Amino acid sequence: LRPQLFLPRRQLAEIRKTAVSRAGNASARQMRFERMFPAGVRETITIFVMDEDQLEARIVGAKDQGTLDRLELEGASLAAAGMRMAVLTTVVRLLEVKQYELESSEHGTGTLDADLRVLQSIEEEQRGTTAMPHSGPTACQLAALRHRMEQKRLVRDYLGVYSAALEEEMAHMKGLVDTH
Repeated sequence: LRPQLFLPRRQLAEIRKTAVSRAGNASARQMRFERMFPAGVRETITIFVMDEDQLEARIVGAKDQGTLDRLELEGASLAAAGMRMAVLTTVVRLLEVKQYELESSEHGTGTLDADLRVLQSIEEEQRGTTAMPHSGPTACQLAALRHRMEQKRLVRDYLGVYSAALEEEMAHMKGLVDTH
């Protein structure tokens, strides 16, 4: 069972800008990490990667405070870096699976590049012909093609952002381990 994530296009530019910003201290690093995800995504994946003891401690602590809406991590610790890495790794792997589902010829509808070629071919054919209005794909079929292309672009774009953030977090964690 995989968690379902909503990754909106309209937030991608801000997330990309946050992901490439440099965080100085551990607290700033943690705040940047928290802002790198659309609402609910980081919390969902954090819960998904927690072991039972961590999850129970969070739930008990949240009940004591009367809230389950915010999952705080101490930004300076190796454990926090490990949790950030676990969350990023999970998001990257989920996006890789989604990309495979969308783009494989076995499970999906082919690559984004193949879709682009199909759309270009259709547009060239429509420009160069005075064919009957009912020949070629319907408006619904064209809309479906454009929609699936956008889904593939969105997955690729988020995968690029989170893969780069994962590489950076791995380098940061290596630095923490080397200093301990």
